[in-house]
Amino acid sequence: MARKLPAGRITREEALARLAAIRGFHKDKAMAGIGECPAALDDVPDVEPFRVAEIVALRCGILTDTDTRDGVRYWRSNDRCVPKHVYEDAGWECPPAQAAAYEKETREFLERYRRQQANRVLTDEERFEMRAAFGPGQTVVNVITGKTYRT
Repeated sequence: MARKLPAGRITREEALARLAAIRGFHKDKAMAGIGECPAALDDVPDVEPFRVAEIVALRCGILTDTDTRDGVRYWRSNDRCVPKHVYEDAGWECPPAQAAAYEKETREFLERYRRQQANRVLTDEERFEMRAAFGPGQTVVNVITGKTYRT
């Protein structure tokens, strides 16, 4: 018996059919990549073929390019938390532990950035680039630190 999907979701077969509708899609190559993470095709949102490809790629990345520690996934490439929005873009609900770890990591990063920028002075080149971009006599604000500069 076929599994009943939530409204707005498509089956694995329909996901493959939509992938096949993409020009240049090579089913054998794609299936070799998907072979490592067949769950990437489960319960895909009902979207256009190109979005199905993006969703499947994101899901494969989450499933194969991460390590899990204490219930939280971290990218192998940079040892950072997989962001909440990546789960959302993949059509998956972000686990609460993942969301909390990502928020903590982001908060710590922003605190560190603000400390590092506290006594920062713009270089002549940066001032020149600001003047070129915004015009002379303009106020430019670093939205993270709140520090203002005049061009």
